[in-house]
Amino acid sequence: MCRMFVRRVRHGGDVWDKPDGLIDFSANTNPLGPPRSLLEALKSSLDFVTRYPDPEHRRLREALSEANGLRFDEILVGCGSTELIYLAAQVVWRLRGSGFRVLIAEPTFGEYEVAAARFMGRPSYVFPRRDDLRFEVDDIIKGIPRNGLVFLCNPNNPTAQSFNARGVEEVVSESCRLNSVVVVDESFVEFTADPEGNSVLKQVEGYDNLIVLRSPAKLFAVPGLRVGYGAASIRIAHLIRSLKQPWSVGVMGEVGLLAALADTEYIRSSTLYVRREREVFAERLAGLHGLRVYPSDANFLLVSTRGVGVGGRSLKRRLVSRGVLIRECSDFRGLDNHHIRLAVRRGEENDYLVKVLGEVLGV
Repeated sequence: MCRMFVRRVRHGGDVWDKPDGLIDFSANTNPLGPPRSLLEALKSSLDFVTRYPDPEHRRLREALSEANGLRFDEILVGCGSTELIYLAAQVVWRLRGSGFRVLIAEPTFGEYEVAAARFMGRPSYVFPRRDDLRFEVDDIIKGIPRNGLVFLCNPNNPTAQSFNARGVEEVVSESCRLNSVVVVDESFVEFTADPEGNSVLKQVEGYDNLIVLRSPAKLFAVPGLRVGYGAASIRIAHLIRSLKQPWSVGVMGEVGLLAALADTEYIRSSTLYVRREREVFAERLAGLHGLRVYPSDANFLLVSTRGVGVGGRSLKRRLVSRGVLIRECSDFRGLDNHHIRLAVRRGEENDYLVKVLGEVLGV
């Protein structure tokens, strides 16, 4: 019997086998924690755990529809944006059959490749040619397959670089001509300087091949709630919902996200805080001789340690002993053991990491 095994992907935030009290720089979530409105909504709704969730997510989809100026039937809800990544690959498999080609702009989130492999997709890759790891849109366009699937992460994880909406739309337009579906993962777009200018969420009404994903886990710091959302044309959205398992999003996830979406002051103030701290954090890290900090449009930084001659795995072990957890990036296609990813946290925590990094590296 032939068995196919699909590799597992490592992620940040894996603290369960680590010492208590670590400052977690490996998980790219809002450093200010969940909004009070979300926590209060969860506390006041504990009785709802006795109910089955609404399998159609009507209240949440209506709120997301209104907040984003999209039609109700275009809105998707999933068990985190990751469920929607797998459903998108499954839709293309249903439409194109086994062996469809998949273009992935690497290095990037590993679940894209795993999702494609699970549904018999054949991946190809495009890598940044620039020294700062920023992708050229023309390179991506040249690699678009016919009758296939394209994954773009914007801003990209782990390189933290973003495309503007015009560049993404060029990819979507050419993919449409080639009859390929495009998944644009905007999990970190709220942390960019111009979220509206970098997003193509509203473009789903103009393209039948576009799926856009958002991850409230990042913005509202609630990865444990496992609720994500997205949007697609009515036809694609209907196909995705037809494949989705019932009740994959619990009642508390819906309650929490409904409350958080209404907290516009939290969204405004916390994203502004992250942008300010990102610049200060990057500048201080760059001041450590031998470290290279790549430009960032997200709530995390990619750093090369090659100049200090210390690998990421070794550095991770040494920093855990100092109460800090980082994400080493050797498992990202196109990176190596001399790359680490650091979430932007509160100012005092960022300062502490810079201090202990300097001590550990002797710089």
